[in-house]
Amino acid sequence: ITFTSHSHHDMSAAAARRRKQKAKQSATTSTDNLDDKVSSLLSSPDTANHYEALQLLTSNVHRLLKIGSVPKALQTAHKGTLTLLSHQHVEIASQLSGMYVDALRDTRTAEDESVIRDIMSISQAYSKCYVPGKEGDDKKTEYHLSYLKSTLKYSSSLGPLTLGNLTLHKTIGTILFNSGLQLPGSAHLAISESPGAIISSIFQGDNAPEGCRERDDIFMYAGVNFAVVGNLRDAHKMVIGYKVEMEKRGEEPTRAAVFLIWLLEIIRRKDAGRLFQWLVGQFKEVQTASKDMPSLLQRIGRDYLGIKPPPNMMNMLEAMMGGGM
Repeated sequence: ITFTSHSHHDMSAAAARRRKQKAKQSATTSTDNLDDKVSSLLSSPDTANHYEALQLLTSNVHRLLKIGSVPKALQTAHKGTLTLLSHQHVEIASQLSGMYVDALRDTRTAEDESVIRDIMSISQAYSKCYVPGKEGDDKKTEYHLSYLKSTLKYSSSLGPLTLGNLTLHKTIGTILFNSGLQLPGSAHLAISESPGAIISSIFQGDNAPEGCRERDDIFMYAGVNFAVVGNLRDAHKMVIGYKVEMEKRGEEPTRAAVFLIWLLEIIRRKDAGRLFQWLVGQFKEVQTASKDMPSLLQRIGRDYLGIKPPPNMMNMLEAMMGGGM
C-alpha cells in the first residue's frame, strides 16, 4: 500500500513538471503570435483596440512571471513598450514601462550593461514622442520622467552605485533642464559627474537662462550638489569652465557665483569651520535660490569641517516633554 501511494506521488510530481515544461514551451509560441495580434490592434484607429493590445501584453507578462520565465517576461514588457511608443501611444506605454521596471525590481534582476541598454532604449523611444518644453507635450514629458525616476530607484537599490546609474541621472538632468526646471536638472547633472554639460547648458544651450542672476543660481546649486556627493574634482572643473566663459564675455560674476567659488576653496581646508560659518552668514540672500540650500550647506559643513547642525527646536521640545512625563 505504501509503495502504491509513493508511486502515485511520483506520477503527480512528474505530471506537474511536464505541465511546467509545456507552459514554458507554449509561452514561446504564444509570444510569437502575440506580436501579430498587438500589431493588428495598434494599426486600428480605435482607442479601445489600443487598450486591448496593452491588456494582451500585460497578461502575457504576468503569465510568464508566474511560471518563472523571467527573461522572457522582461523581454515581452520591453519589446511591447517599444512597440506602443513607436505608435505614439505614450499614456498606454507608460503603464507597460512601469510594469517592466516593477518586474526588474520584484525579480531582483541585477543591474548590468544590458539592463541599462534596455532601459535607455525605452527612454530614447519616449524622447521621439515629444519635444521638452513644447506646449501640449507636458504630460508626455511627465510620463517619460516618471519612467526614468522609477528606473533610478531600481538602479540605486539593485545597482552598484548608491545614488543610481550615472547615465540615468544625466538623462533626467537634461530633460528637466530642457523643460525649464534648471535647478533640479543641474543637481542630476552634478550627480552624473557632468561639469561640461552644466557649463554648456547654462551658457550655450537652447534653454540657457537669460539673466545673469538665474544663470549663476544654477551654477551655484550645481556646485553645492557636487560638494554634497563628495565630488570636488568635477566641481573645480565646472568653476574653471565658468571662469573661461565669463572671461570671453567680459562679465563679472554675481554674488551666487562668488559664494560658490569661495565655498569650494574653504571646504578644502581642514580648520576653516569659522570661515565657513561666516561665509554662510554673509551670503544669506543667495541661499533662497532653492528650499533645500540650508540643509545641503549643513551637510557640507558636517561632512567636510565637522560642524554639527543646529539643534531642531521641535526635537528639543519633544525630548524635554518626553523627559518630563
